[in-house]
Amino acid sequence: TERGTPVRVKFSRVAEPLDTRLLAVRPEYEELIFDATGVCEFDSLDGTVSIEAAAKIDAIRVFFSTGFAEAAIFRGQRVFRARVPETIARVQRRGSVRYQVPALNPPVVSLRLPSDDNRELRLRLMDISLGGVALVLEDRALAFESGTMLRKCRLDLPGCGVVETDLSIQYVDLMDRKSGWRRMGCRFSDLPMFALTHVRSYVTALERAQFDASHRG
Repeated sequence: TERGTPVRVKFSRVAEPLDTRLLAVRPEYEELIFDATGVCEFDSLDGTVSIEAAAKIDAIRVFFSTGFAEAAIFRGQRVFRARVPETIARVQRRGSVRYQVPALNPPVVSLRLPSDDNRELRLRLMDISLGGVALVLEDRALAFESGTMLRKCRLDLPGCGVVETDLSIQYVDLMDRKSGWRRMGCRFSDLPMFALTHVRSYVTALERAQFDASHRG
């Protein structure tokens, strides 16, 4: 659009993210142009700063990181420019590729029951994508319903850190009649941009491991 696309950006040297706009993409210079209004560190953008950015276009969330953020003037206004990223992660409510987690040292989610805030549960993951996770319910007594929002869940991703996010329960399906185990599919809700970095790193590691295993076979 003429006003640009709303984007949330975090500079590597600044703790808090900034809401700005992507004004232009210039493939001939391999650069992105962002509005610099409200950028307090404008004068320090000398090309050595990297950025992480997230935007929502229709139902798709786009996430990328890139370097060489530099102060500039574009069409008479203060802007900062950055290199076009090599890869962009696209996250949709549906269609995200799921990856099975390893049986050895799997990720776990720590959460509190909506009906009992004093009781903390630790549930292991079955699979993960950029859009959400599938959890294993081994306790028959646990009752969860689709549509429930689980607040402030902590997702421990081995080797990638701990992520805090809300989880929206999409479904609860029976996995095994004998054991009574169930599979609970959850979607990330308002996952912070920087938490998505950890999720993406873990998913990328699983993707590479799967690729290596298929080529060894």
